[in-house]
Amino acid sequence: MKKRIISLTLLLALLSSCDFVSKVTDAAKGSQMDGESTYTKAAELLGDVDSAWKVYSFNIDSEGMPDECKNEFGYMRAGMMNADGEVYAQNLYPFKSDPDIDNFAPKGATYDEIPTIDFNAEKAMKNVNDCKAKIPEGYSFLNLRTYQMKYDVKSKTFITKIDINVQEIGKESVNVNGKQSSVYYQLAFTITPDGKIEMEEE
Repeated sequence: MKKRIISLTLLLALLSSCDFVSKVTDAAKGSQMDGESTYTKAAELLGDVDSAWKVYSFNIDSEGMPDECKNEFGYMRAGMMNADGEVYAQNLYPFKSDPDIDNFAPKGATYDEIPTIDFNAEKAMKNVNDCKAKIPEGYSFLNLRTYQMKYDVKSKTFITKIDINVQEIGKESVNVNGKQSSVYYQLAFTITPDGKIEMEEE
């Protein structure tokens, strides 16, 4: 087990300091990033996208800055293409923003080849729970930072990526020169359309 933790530390985790860990606060308000209501809302938002546009990517992100380690649903942003090949990104939650030209659109993708995105709350929750089940022994779930689906030009399918923050049990914080900080690891998961889950090397 020790060797596995070392491997995770070197390849899969970014050891960071949480300035503010608010799991308890998040539990009392809002929709949780590992809760079904978040993905039910996301599915509704995707369903409301104008049919003239195809969604090729979207991100569901937790509230606040990454080092706040919150588990509350904060933001959703989608990338879209129309039949003329124009690409725009737009915030869909907590409010719908003006669209911006998307400089991160998948290179070489065409409108005709992009399939309708296959997303629903049930499938999303299976992905989330399957990834949480892969948290190594001795570590506990802290928060789900990002849930992303993006069209991959090479495979011509959508790839799902999930970033989960965890803490080593019994070593959740560190005191350096009188300052107490919470400590966490970030695990990055990639899920292929056939349900295969891989941990990415960082």
